[in-house]
Amino acid sequence: PDLQPTVRAESPEVVIIGGVILFATLITLLLLHHMKKKDEGSYSLTSSAYQRAPSREFYA
Repeated sequence: PDLQPTVRAESPEVVIIGGVILFATLITLLLLHHMKKKDEGSYSLTSSAYQRAPSREFYA
């Protein structure tokens, strides 16, 4: 009996196109992961958004 794989590429172009699509998908996922990871710690330590608490405390 023929023991050929059930799925086989008919031409090398199919393999090349599949590899390019897989490569592009991996690159996109890596870039998205890198941008997400970079965004997690992107706060400025010298920003003036943080203000010191007033030195006097007021009690109600």
